Amino acid sequence: MTGLLISVALFFGLHMIAAFPKMRGFFIRHLGKGVYFSLFSLLALVSLTAGVYYYRHAPFILLWKTPLWAYWIPAILMPFAFILLVSTYMSPKISNITRHPMLWSVILWSLPHLSVNGDLASVIVFGGFLAFAIVDQPLNDAKLRQISPEKWVKLSGSSCIPFYAILKNKTPLRFNSIGIWPFSIGITFYLLAIYLHPYVIGVSALP
Repeated sequence: MTGLLISVALFFGLHMIAAFPKMRGFFIRHLGKGVYFSLFSLLALVSLTAGVYYYRHAPFILLWKTPLWAYWIPAILMPFAFILLVSTYMSPKISNITRHPMLWSVILWSLPHLSVNGDLASVIVFGGFLAFAIVDQPLNDAKLRQISPEKWVKLSGSSCIPFYAILKNKTPLRFNSIGIWPFSIGITFYLLAIYLHPYVIGVSALP
């Protein structure tokens, strides 16, 4: 459990450093841009790999018993997580729905997994990802306003919360915000994840 806590703290600590331009700039000035990004990538990979290892070997400490209806939450939310993940890289117009599609993909992945895993190790991992994805949104907005004001002006009409700007009439509803290919690939990844889940994780993803 100690190893899991250290791995999770290191992984998110690295991303917190990247979220603050002054802290990020401090390390780049003293280490050099190439060394900083290489060291960041290496430590992120090491902490993530260690986190997976310690999570799989952590003691099972039950905090709550999952009700049967909760197992439908991942089945309902995970397709949207995959669609947002793919749209982050394939559909620039996704910012019409939310300016943080990647972070909302993490939220829609971590929240369902947290809801059906009531043990302490799962709370540390999935709760950590959930908290990070929520906190990192205003930090990303502040960083973007500081380092790229022109890009911020283009995205400021959108909203952090999906569809909120549309409901507030700050941006129009566009049915091509995602596109057929990101939607289709996202659903394909979702179905593939369902198929591989028993072999990779050891339990079925179906409710």
